[in-house]
Amino acid sequence: MSTALLKKKVVVIGYGFAGSKFTAQALKKHPDWEITVITPFDYQEVPLRMTESIAAGSAVHDKAIYPLLREPGVTYIIDVVETLTDGSLRTVSGVELTFDAAVLAVGQKIPFFYPDPRSESTAEARKASIRALNETIQVAKSIVVAGGGAVGTEVAADIKLRHPSTSVTVVSSQPDILSSMPPAFRTLAARQLTSEIGVTVKFNARVVSHDPKAHSVTLSSGEALPCDVFLAAHPEGGNAGFLPAGAKDTRNYAKVDDTFQVNGLRKVFAFGDGANYDVVKTVPRIDDQLPTVLHNVQLALTTSSTVVSLTHHKKGFMGTVEGPMLVAFGHHHEKGTGVGVSLPGCMGLCCFVCCCFGGPCQTPGGHGAAKMKSDFNDSISPKAGKGMDR
Repeated sequence: MSTALLKKKVVVIGYGFAGSKFTAQALKKHPDWEITVITPFDYQEVPLRMTESIAAGSAVHDKAIYPLLREPGVTYIIDVVETLTDGSLRTVSGVELTFDAAVLAVGQKIPFFYPDPRSESTAEARKASIRALNETIQVAKSIVVAGGGAVGTEVAADIKLRHPSTSVTVVSSQPDILSSMPPAFRTLAARQLTSEIGVTVKFNARVVSHDPKAHSVTLSSGEALPCDVFLAAHPEGGNAGFLPAGAKDTRNYAKVDDTFQVNGLRKVFAFGDGANYDVVKTVPRIDDQLPTVLHNVQLALTTSSTVVSLTHHKKGFMGTVEGPMLVAFGHHHEKGTGVGVSLPGCMGLCCFVCCCFGGPCQTPGGHGAAKMKSDFNDSISPKAGKGMDR
């Protein structure tokens, strides 16, 4: 019997941080797997540079977008999964595949921050979209950002610092911004965003309607705000809508437990932003989950019984970090500032004290968190054998 016949067929759906890292690690650890990647895009993009790209334009975005990194020996299909069962799938273009295991790394939907598979499947289309959005921002007099998390506050700061005469408003549904970070950081971040940068924040409010023709948005309080550009900077759900009923939640995140096996599907696993395992979605969480996913996929492939005793994930150090570690207001800008680092234990205490007494993470002038995160973002690119990594 040939080696090819003995190989287990593993399909990876999605090829961002989670999908590319899983693929790279699987190649190293399991050369007996026949891996096929299905991705809607012919390119890869660094999401951490997108708020700056939108504010600064093509000069920055061109450094954040790369040709698709193709690992040797892996089959790549540029397509969108339409349906999936426990052992087979079908794509929108009609490709049908069977598999021994599937790993979903499909991410979540945040408009502008992540590309749209329907209209931005090619690098040229994505570049054109970002360029058009930036051109609109350059001439706008008023911009409203819905969402007080890391994406919303960072894009608001990046735009305001580069376009100081433009009115920029963040609408947060919470009584603060960055609600997943410790209270001291939230207070500091709000002060920096409003007093130092000049962004207006509307707390305990939601955008209930947007009228592009009237150049306005209406808030849940009934207040109307002028709005030439509206940016929805909050997650609109996951990308696992192709899963059968019971395998996804009401917002189209894959339903998993701490084994990362998808509910009701023995051969299918999901992790990263596209799964409902963690409410907080960060890159360190993906790194923390990856070893358990690899291990459990291997167990599922090598156990003939219909019931597999999978390993339950135990969160490591980085898996316990709540919220973003660094929030940068003004990437690569001379007036950039920010807050961080949100870490547990004694490190978290040190950061709390440092934050309260003016430590380096809140230093303006492009230093501290803003510079740290800018440097980190610059160092990220797809690398053979590592996936999307530094």
